[in-house]
Amino acid sequence: NLRTLMQGFRAIILGCAQDSNIPSIGCRCVHCTYARSQLYYNDGLVSCLGLVDESNAKAFLVGATPNISTQLWEFQKMIFPSTSEREVSLGGILITHCSA
Repeated sequence: NLRTLMQGFRAIILGCAQDSNIPSIGCRCVHCTYARSQLYYNDGLVSCLGLVDESNAKAFLVGATPNISTQLWEFQKMIFPSTSEREVSLGGILITHCSA
């Protein structure tokens, strides 16, 4: 069953924004209009998930977004705490779709 399969895994949300971020091209909603009026506007990091396989000491990113450098840096800080004696290596990046 799924519960047994996922035992020993930890999921970390590394972003939850839409791929195209905000403002969306051609959108005139109040949120996109506000974002266009700001010189620097950041609505967060694009959707990405980090998975840690504790039993095999492997980590995986689900999604390669335009924010991958920031997300990978934050993910590494979370899974490689300075006090940790056990290292976890990046086992791979699962590319689910193209993020523009």
